[in-house]
Amino acid sequence: MTDLPRFYEGAVGRLDFTTMNEMMKRLDLLLPLVQNAAGGGGWSGKEKPTVFPVYAERSQYLTASGAHKYDWWEITVAEDVMAWEGENSGNEGETQLRTGVATDGGGVDYGLLPYHPREDPPADPFLEGFAIAVLIRSANTASDAGGVRCVLFPLQVPTQTSVLIRIASGSPNVVQIPIGTSNRSVREYPAQLMRIEPGADGSPAFEVQPDEIVAIDLNDPASQNEPNLEGSDTTLTPRPYDAGTMFQAIKIGEGRYAFTHLIRFDVTC
Repeated sequence: MTDLPRFYEGAVGRLDFTTMNEMMKRLDLLLPLVQNAAGGGGWSGKEKPTVFPVYAERSQYLTASGAHKYDWWEITVAEDVMAWEGENSGNEGETQLRTGVATDGGGVDYGLLPYHPREDPPADPFLEGFAIAVLIRSANTASDAGGVRCVLFPLQVPTQTSVLIRIASGSPNVVQIPIGTSNRSVREYPAQLMRIEPGADGSPAFEVQPDEIVAIDLNDPASQNEPNLEGSDTTLTPRPYDAGTMFQAIKIGEGRYAFTHLIRFDVTC
């Protein structure tokens, strides 16, 4: 038996009887808490936080502005292990851990990374890792089915800081860079950055970024590491890397990536 009435027809303005019944149902559920508070027992309800830790992964879906959507899992600690929905969380009814799954449509929870509102989304987006989620509730509009949206603030990127680069067409330049108290001659190559772009089925794929970067071979061209060929008339000539050669590199500046690899040679006998 409930204290509030139920309706089976009619409406109040834009509120139909189904909506009114849902309101009454929720108010009835709050009645024991209100009675407990009135009797001096205090408020016993648990309010779910709007800022909480998650583990997030970039999905294949984009917003209309080109920003990536993210799947995310709210995390907590169950005994001595990290827990999320369905994993190590024990009684899910007690933990009430939330998840967000991105789709190509609206009306579903998903996360977005913050970026400068007057600039395009960043060219180097967060792939996956721990983040702080801030719940943003969007209103129902003609173009948005509403629901809950999260803004994600990354805390950790578990992937390595290294990236893949591809040598582009063009001749390398020999330049001087400071290393410690001395300078070193190094080759700078025109190059392109490779990014992992998961396919629709989750399989890995690579995309070549259109903008050129500078790939710096930190090995001194004068330190050739030539093999010992005593007693041979073989001539070894250092050879720059061809276009299309790929390396693992580390970002050392804006548009500048460093890699190290042994010198290679043309062989003349």
